[in-house]
Amino acid sequence: MRSLPLIWATAAVLMMAQAGAAEIPFGPVHAGHIESAVEELYEADEERAGRALLELEEQDVYRVEIDVCIDADAYRLNGRATVSVGGRSPEVELRLNRSLGVVSVTTGRGAPVEFTREDSLLTVRPAGVRRGTIDLTIDYGGALEPVDDVWLGDDFVYLGPGALWYPTPRTGDRSEFRIVARYSGGLTSVATGALAGMTPPETVVEDRCALGDVWETRTPVEAAALAVGRLSSSHTVWGDVLLGYHELLRPGEEDRGGSDVSARELKRLARFLESCYGPYPFDWLNVISVPGFDGVSGASSSAPGMAVWDADLVGEGACCDGDGPAASLSRSWWPYSVGSTPLVSEGLAWHSETSVLRESGDEERTVRLRERRLAQYAGALADSGGRAALRGCIDPAGSVDERICGSKGGAVFELLERLIGRDAFCSALTDLSERFRGETAPLREIVRSFEEVSESELDWFAYEWIYRPGLPTYVLDYDIAGDDKGYAISGTIRQNGEIFRTPVPLTIDFGVWSYEEWVPIESPEQSFEFRTEMEPLQVIVDGSGQVPQIGRDELASIHFARGVAASEANEWGVAVDEFGAAAGLVSENAVYRWRYGDALVHSGRLALGLDELESSVKLSPDDPDLLISLARLELRSGRHDAALRHLESYVGLREHDPVGYAQMTVALIELDRLSDAERALAVAGELVADSTAVSADVHEEVHLAEGRFHEAVGDTSAAIEAYRAVLRLNNVSDEARRRLREMSGEAE
Repeated sequence: MRSLPLIWATAAVLMMAQAGAAEIPFGPVHAGHIESAVEELYEADEERAGRALLELEEQDVYRVEIDVCIDADAYRLNGRATVSVGGRSPEVELRLNRSLGVVSVTTGRGAPVEFTREDSLLTVRPAGVRRGTIDLTIDYGGALEPVDDVWLGDDFVYLGPGALWYPTPRTGDRSEFRIVARYSGGLTSVATGALAGMTPPETVVEDRCALGDVWETRTPVEAAALAVGRLSSSHTVWGDVLLGYHELLRPGEEDRGGSDVSARELKRLARFLESCYGPYPFDWLNVISVPGFDGVSGASSSAPGMAVWDADLVGEGACCDGDGPAASLSRSWWPYSVGSTPLVSEGLAWHSETSVLRESGDEERTVRLRERRLAQYAGALADSGGRAALRGCIDPAGSVDERICGSKGGAVFELLERLIGRDAFCSALTDLSERFRGETAPLREIVRSFEEVSESELDWFAYEWIYRPGLPTYVLDYDIAGDDKGYAISGTIRQNGEIFRTPVPLTIDFGVWSYEEWVPIESPEQSFEFRTEMEPLQVIVDGSGQVPQIGRDELASIHFARGVAASEANEWGVAVDEFGAAAGLVSENAVYRWRYGDALVHSGRLALGLDELESSVKLSPDDPDLLISLARLELRSGRHDAALRHLESYVGLREHDPVGYAQMTVALIELDRLSDAERALAVAGELVADSTAVSADVHEEVHLAEGRFHEAVGDTSAAIEAYRAVLRLNNVSDEARRRLREMSGEAE
């Protein structure tokens, strides 16, 4: 087992690295980025590495031979696998696509062997065998179903990495791997991965699978993929890599051959990936284009050396658009070059897409891709309640969310490249490919490679972007002052809460062109100052979207949603914190301020809550719902002047609503303005009498106001009758019962 030395430090570092034409400073390490937090990040990887080693000690695969007959018309497959396994365990675990049934399992001499089958896992128990080499023959077959890396189309079958027999754990270095793939006449095949290195069959087998190919491998790899169908192809040779482009033909269509434009474009992508990620580990790179075939995409059909895309994704100008061929090709490249986590496979795939766009010089599409990437992560952040940390992509216990692993992972790799420079970034990836070919590289070793080539310590970077959840929110304030020497730009970049210390680029926009000034971050309110010869039109934070960040509005909406959930669960302390965070980020949002004030009231902080509710009404003075709700609270808290002021505004907006006049009656009574209260009560009564659509709740409020007025003028009998009218409408009215008890002295 490789040693995993801990080289993370907590000392402050400030370095400069060349990236393109710009000098970009490293962010410093601070005591707040504690070593224990980073340590926790890597524990899962060490545990997983230990488990994998124990499994490999128990079982090793020496030889695998697979012979399959594929009927693409009936979507059936019959096969025989011969496997030689040695090790300490009396049980052998193998996997078979769950759509295929096991006919028999025998020893090399033909004796039946006991086995059990659960989903795709086949457990074989040779009787009396404790150690040594075991030769097994497994016959299997059945109708293929579109599950577990199996896709079916018109005269087309695709068998992905999980569709054929493969050992678990994967084939060891000493094994031999041979697959014979046979099929009916009129079809051709494309294979990759463990099937790379095609040689034609020496003899023709006299059965329904009259034609076929023999696929062998010189270097065992984890998985294989095979496509059988009506394929036409063109090839472009580049170095040691044979780039094959294959187009699936619909029945009856002419054999048009492959697209030269697509082959050239894919060759350019392969050149880019190999220049940065290291030599491609296989002899063949096969690309299959399937016109309008639902379910087949580069994202889902990654296999070592093969990518399957919808035809619309392959062609001139189509290789660099969102999750397109560049990302798919990278997925085919990395997981089998380095047995990587979703952080690496997805993150580097998305990074490749951005890098190809960036190198093409298409700034507009690069920015658009970054925006879409971060929008996806913001969605994951909202769905998780703000807890979507990238560390979940290191050793995920459950399903992988590509919005996190791909979008934030890609952004973080791009940021890391900008921080240490392209040459150092590519050198680190090449080092990883050479050291961990076919094995999973723990996160600690991944970051170690970047540290060594950049001669810097990156625990602060791993903590900020991988361990911590969320994204930074930057608030920029600046001034521009002109003098005889040009223009001075000064201001601050502010972050709330625990800050991200990664340097921030400011985009200085002059209209026809722009450039970036990188500002090191050392405090929550970081000041800056620099000069320009021309007067800028504007200064914005990271106009090209290089640094992952989330805007105030997006972050506030996440806090607001969490506050709503907390209030529905009556967790008012949490609701206060979440609504308060939303209102603090977007203080001009009346709804945020209102919910913050309401949560304060529910948590027992009445005075503070009413102040926040007052602020909300000032932001939205024409919202009648806010006015009447605040007036009710102020009446209950004894702030009668304020309540009357808001009720007057309310009836000005809803002059035909009797509720406003009923509440105004109560406020006027408390202020001892009985004649005004009488007039307000009369209006409420007239509005109720004139309407046939008044609800029982409204009648109840008017009767309560009527009872309060009669009490105030000393007419006890009229007050009692009014409260009894309330109870006839609502026999559980607490206020009516309390008033009656106070007047009669009897328990109601």
